[in-house]
Amino acid sequence: MFALNYPFTLATVLGDGCLGIPKTRPNSCYLSFTHSADQRDYLVYKMNRVNEELGTAGTVSPVRGAFDSRTGKTYQICQAMVVNPVLKHIRAALYPHGKKKIDKSVLVGLGLEALAVYWMDDGSVVNSKTAKNRGLIASYCSEADALSQCEWINDLTGIKSLPYEDRGFYRIRINASEMPRFLTHIRPYMHSSMKYKATLDYSSYNTKSKREYEASLTIPFVDEGDKVTRARNTGAKASVMI
Repeated sequence: MFALNYPFTLATVLGDGCLGIPKTRPNSCYLSFTHSADQRDYLVYKMNRVNEELGTAGTVSPVRGAFDSRTGKTYQICQAMVVNPVLKHIRAALYPHGKKKIDKSVLVGLGLEALAVYWMDDGSVVNSKTAKNRGLIASYCSEADALSQCEWINDLTGIKSLPYEDRGFYRIRINASEMPRFLTHIRPYMHSSMKYKATLDYSSYNTKSKREYEASLTIPFVDEGDKVTRARNTGAKASVMI
């Protein structure tokens, strides 16, 4: 039901969105996001879409410094939050035992736009000495949930992804040969400010993967090719605090 009525809002909770109960409003629920300053345009876009679905007026904060005790460093971040009773039902579905659980029951009805949001939030292109153009989603979930997410990705794109164990939890890996086709499917739903997550690196050799990737570059991002979305981004649906 939530996927049908609030697909974008639910998609944001798959990744960076955090759901909680306000201390002074126990019958309601908040949805909050924290992004780096470089991702502020994307956060404004997300907040606009969530506001449209929920009929709310969530705001995006100014950029500020935040100290991370784990790294001992200060990072430039921006935040957004919205409060709505509907979110309490979504929280109950995603946090059945107090911890986020993304399984088949949550993913049913979510399409490519939701996958694109999940990728923009938690996905990355890995380029290292041992791996190049490999996709990785930082799902950090159980093996069962990772397998459900891999099945979801396959159903939507035809791409085969695999669970990848990391310190007792599971992330999702997409082989380099599959990445051009994966990006072709989700690029129309990605925001241009997250272009770096749709960028692969190829040598001068004319390979099939390189040709597929170059063909995907002709596909406009959601804010470039959709007049309705451009209106969302430039409108006042989501208040942007200066």
